[in-house]
Amino acid sequence: MAKDHYFDITAKLDMMELKNALIMAEKEVATRFDFKGLVAEFNLNEAGKTLSLSSSTDSKIDALKDILISKLIKRGIAGKSL
Repeated sequence: MAKDHYFDITAKLDMMELKNALIMAEKEVATRFDFKGLVAEFNLNEAGKTLSLSSSTDSKIDALKDILISKLIKRGIAGKSL
């Protein structure tokens, strides 16, 4: 009987809200003193549905991730959706 019953759980991410959160995160990175003179960027590949963070050090990548997650939460997207 259990083999006859099933359900699927799917979660769709609102790409417009993700783009808005990325724009806000990029603005914050541009104004932060600890990122002055460093290359730090977010790269969104919509076709492959991937998001990559790049910076010169691991600590800056962690800071980028924290900034992005805070912006996602403000836009109503769960941080775990990444």
